Amino acid sequence: MLKRSSPNSFLFGLMALVMGGIGQFLLTLNRPIPAAIFYAIAIILIVLALHKQPGIKIELSAFQQVVKGKNLRWGYAASGLAVILAILAFGLFTSSIPSIFPWLFYLTSITLLLLSIFLVDGNKQPDTPKAQGWSWFEIGIFAAIFAITAFMRLYRFNQVPFGTWYDEASNGLNALRILNTPGYLPVFVDSDTLPAYLLYLMGLSIRILGSSTLSIRAVSVVFGLGTVAAAYLAGRELFNRKMGLVVAFILAVSRWDVNWSRIGMHGV
Repeated sequence: MLKRSSPNSFLFGLMALVMGGIGQFLLTLNRPIPAAIFYAIAIILIVLALHKQPGIKIELSAFQQVVKGKNLRWGYAASGLAVILAILAFGLFTSSIPSIFPWLFYLTSITLLLLSIFLVDGNKQPDTPKAQGWSWFEIGIFAAIFAITAFMRLYRFNQVPFGTWYDEASNGLNALRILNTPGYLPVFVDSDTLPAYLLYLMGLSIRILGSSTLSIRAVSVVFGLGTVAAAYLAGRELFNRKMGLVVAFILAVSRWDVNWSRIGMHGV
């Protein structure tokens, strides 16, 4: 028996987009506290929108209902604490306090957010029957797609494109600065005009593989492989497993995704 879908789900989702847009606009005006309030409202609306999604109604024992209720409460509490820690981190990033402390608050907020998703989403009941097992044909198709994906992104990626592009070199130099300068933990680097997340990963790659163009591009290659895996999961979630394989193949051979997967820049 399917639960009836809430007629307010679409309205809540639309209101969440509006609140998030207002929060983003306030953030561009350098007003982080009001922006954070609108972001928090948007998160609450998203939770309300998703909470009433249809699914198979299954009778639960009293013990299962108690566990489910506790998991939901812990999930909502974790998401709220994640928002608070993120706001605190953003405020501390602009202060004179050592950068390691706001980074710890920020990473903790991300961890709590992922935990809250696991706790809340784990309480939902599936609205479709369990998928059948993989056939040998599907396994063969998946292996072929992965082989094509790997070849088009790994083959001579340290030589093609030729040389080291200006932006790649800038990223590599900034990654080396992070490695060689104690206490230098930037959130944003002016020369890249983008957040510094990629530079930390490049620094790790340089630490492992040495200072070279290969080290800079290796991070993009890994993300390029990940985009195809994500495409499969998205296609499977939206349609079914076969369509997931189709979407993964399309992205595996898409020229734009292949190009950005072989260049040490933010594109991929």
